[in-house]
Amino acid sequence: MPHFYPKKFRWLTNCWRTLRIPLLTCWFILGAYTAAQAAMVQCRMTLTVLDEKQTEVIGAYVTLTPGDLQAVTDVNGEATFLLDCGQTYQATVQYLGYATKKLNLPVPTQRKTLQKVVTLTEVSANLDEIVVTGQSQAVDIENLPYKVQVLSLNNVRAQPVPVTALLNQLPGIRIRQEGGAGSDVNIMLNGVDGKGVKLFVDGIPVYLLGAGYGINTLSPNMIDRIEVYKGTIPVAFGSDALGGVLNVVSRYGNADYLDVSYSFGSWNTHEAALTARQRFGRNDQFFVHLDGFYNYSDNDYWMDDVQVLVPDDPNNNTQLGRARRFHDQFTSLLTRLQTGVRDLPWADELMAMVSYSRIDREWQHGIRAENPWGEPESTQDSRNVSLAWKKYGPDEKWSASLLAGYTFDELSFVDTARRTYFWDQNFVMKPNGGETALYSNGTAPILTTRTWFGRQSFSYAIHPQHTLNLTNLLTNDEVTIRNGLLPLEAQEGLEPAQLLLKNYVGLALASKLLDEKLTNTLSIKHFYTRSSGITFMNRIVGPRVESDFAIFGYGDVVQYQINPRLKLNAGYEF
Repeated sequence: MPHFYPKKFRWLTNCWRTLRIPLLTCWFILGAYTAAQAAMVQCRMTLTVLDEKQTEVIGAYVTLTPGDLQAVTDVNGEATFLLDCGQTYQATVQYLGYATKKLNLPVPTQRKTLQKVVTLTEVSANLDEIVVTGQSQAVDIENLPYKVQVLSLNNVRAQPVPVTALLNQLPGIRIRQEGGAGSDVNIMLNGVDGKGVKLFVDGIPVYLLGAGYGINTLSPNMIDRIEVYKGTIPVAFGSDALGGVLNVVSRYGNADYLDVSYSFGSWNTHEAALTARQRFGRNDQFFVHLDGFYNYSDNDYWMDDVQVLVPDDPNNNTQLGRARRFHDQFTSLLTRLQTGVRDLPWADELMAMVSYSRIDREWQHGIRAENPWGEPESTQDSRNVSLAWKKYGPDEKWSASLLAGYTFDELSFVDTARRTYFWDQNFVMKPNGGETALYSNGTAPILTTRTWFGRQSFSYAIHPQHTLNLTNLLTNDEVTIRNGLLPLEAQEGLEPAQLLLKNYVGLALASKLLDEKLTNTLSIKHFYTRSSGITFMNRIVGPRVESDFAIFGYGDVVQYQINPRLKLNAGYEF
């Protein structure tokens, strides 16, 4: 039966007859494009690996096929992948000491975030009477034949506790601080202190990195653990420390995180810290790490039994009394940016670092708090750049690492006041400038230090029970001094740079004998120093002096595992 439409609607019928084929074609193309886009959508899949005790497994190796995707679980036991929606992947989870786990991972078509928990079962494989089990890096360090303790900051990082207070809880170590925030500290290991104890950050001597890397200024947010070596130390440190070393290991991890903290305390003390890490790229191969801190304190606490003015005494005589510090403000800051890439064919890790640190300090008095100072102050700026490369051979039979860096450090010290201060902040005038006489009376020196350094380390397993380790550390310092308050003839004598070159070479043979119950490390070290500089005394520049010094050192440490809970350590070095 034919259809009849009013005349006013006939134009719609004609339009539909004309445009229906193009419209259907466009609708089909749009649908196909939408389906293609849906197939390209990726879902974020997070695998959480736990052991039988429901504890996160750190460092488990996860592979996904197809695509040959790889990742290692982070400090939370998690490995994250970006997967194509609608696909089904086969996952393989491996960890030393645990049975390999395989499972299918179907990914839904819609875009969303997915989570999957994988539980591993612990096993022990008896191969030629060698039991293979998994353990943490901290345990590996403590099992070295050296006398070493590891302080982990994972459980105390959120507490406003300084690093020095945490270290004081370890047996055999005492850290004494002369005063408030920023004051000098003295580290004592088993009765040895001063220059006999050296501080390292990630295996690098702290003096190579700049002003902000002090044990009394570093924020706990930046630190993963602190390794304390007492007595004999591994050749990898490149040091001649008699008492031992403290090695601060920075917080990295394989997870993305943001950690911000702030605390306020007595004497108008402020402490703020930030640590952030972001991974990106295929399998999170690239990373950016940013951390830093800011510390400030007035340090205006009360002091007892110091010399104060006798009231209403025109001769300015003093007596023992109580006074508040008034010229002891301290400010320190550090910011550090690290970026790099992992799992390259020619590098397991390649990382570049840039850091800036600054310390502003007012000086209240000298070694003894008898006579206060009212105006001396110093500023120290440090800038550091470095590049690090690491590579491990097949089955970790060998490993190699290279580090090269440059540090620019500038210290300005102002001490020109012609005044003698008292603890009540009154003063009397005097004819000569300067209060401290630390450098020279009435001067304002600026010391600029340019430091180039390089470290090369190589390890090779010449036998399943014998491993050779070779380390070389080369540093070169150039120090220049400017002081506009000195006579012209003295300023000319300061122009040539003062030079200090140091080279260290250490070779060690680590052996495991008697079914690995006996571990012995024999080492030989060579130290070389060359210096060239001027002499300076009483505002007079003396002649230039050059010297060379070289010496060999030897050492041996041995450890015997009596039973699983008892071991005997002994070491000798000269």
